[in-house]
Amino acid sequence: MAATAAATDTTVRRSKHFLRSQAEQGGNRHSAAPMSPLGLLEELLAPRPWALLVGCAMLNQTTRRQVDPVLCRFLRRWPTPGAAAGACPADVERVVRPLGFGRRRAAALVRLSAGFVLQQQQQQQQQQQQQQQQLKPTSLFGVGAYGAAAHAIFCELGARRAACPSDHALAAFCVWTEMCVDDDDDDDANARMTPTKT
Repeated sequence: MAATAAATDTTVRRSKHFLRSQAEQGGNRHSAAPMSPLGLLEELLAPRPWALLVGCAMLNQTTRRQVDPVLCRFLRRWPTPGAAAGACPADVERVVRPLGFGRRRAAALVRLSAGFVLQQQQQQQQQQQQQQQQLKPTSLFGVGAYGAAAHAIFCELGARRAACPSDHALAAFCVWTEMCVDDDDDDDANARMTPTKT
């Protein structure tokens, strides 16, 4: 009995160490609150919102002492939401079985991860659309075709190919980038495309 308790304590210590390292890897915390002395799982995983949600899902109907080693195994095996979304539910079930409700919990974690990935993709698309819609350079005072073309080439995602600038330097840059993309091995591309004074 004492050996089992000692082994459990060692596992919990290793799990807490792993979770602290996850918090350090996550970089900046989204929460403005300082780290409390409580060492809450949510605090440790705050830099990784998906991992925080996985931890919360695992904490349902169980204890932190049970969750820590299981969560560590889960995050080592499936470190990203995309990896967990593509996981075989039977594999996830084997990992989360010690928490109870194995099949149901595994299915929920895979679904949670897939939903997280989908929402991230949707948010990224919305952000890109908002960025493109936010700034209309030609509506700004003093910005004409040249400024709008420069903005499209250097600031808008994917707009470089669509831009057809009339300015000779911008046009040369566009041709040069096309040549670099098409033929990275052409050493003379830079020499041929050096803009000349007009």
